[in-house]
Amino acid sequence: MSFIALDSLAEARLDEANQVARLLRQVGSVADIDEAERAQKAVPAAFLSPLEDRPLRLSLDDEFVRDDLVYVRVIMLVSNRPADKKGGALIAVRNFVGESLVGWTPPGCNEPLFWVGGGLLKVSGAALWWHDDFVMRRSVFIKD
Repeated sequence: MSFIALDSLAEARLDEANQVARLLRQVGSVADIDEAERAQKAVPAAFLSPLEDRPLRLSLDDEFVRDDLVYVRVIMLVSNRPADKKGGALIAVRNFVGESLVGWTPPGCNEPLFWVGGGLLKVSGAALWWHDDFVMRRSVFIKD
């Protein structure tokens, strides 16, 4: 088997883009969410999580080929204060995340990421939690 840590690769990509844009106050992994939820000081923020690996196709012709769909979820935390209720903060963060990840081909992969959907996770006090999901197809070639 040959798996990749797409969430870690995408986190590094988003962090690198944020070094220039300085839009996000925190870029982290799913392991950082509990602390962010308790503090709610580092907004806006984005946290990356592996979501799913799904085999798409198997071929047993001359060589073994497995096509996988690899999903990653970006969980975003933005302010839900009255000044931000028109959605400007959320739209800005979603656009930044999408522009940083859509079309990017991770190292060692042969296909770029695509956006496949998103939705509201929860509203908690002055915080709004949203997720966007991304997918890429990855071919694994195994010769005898």
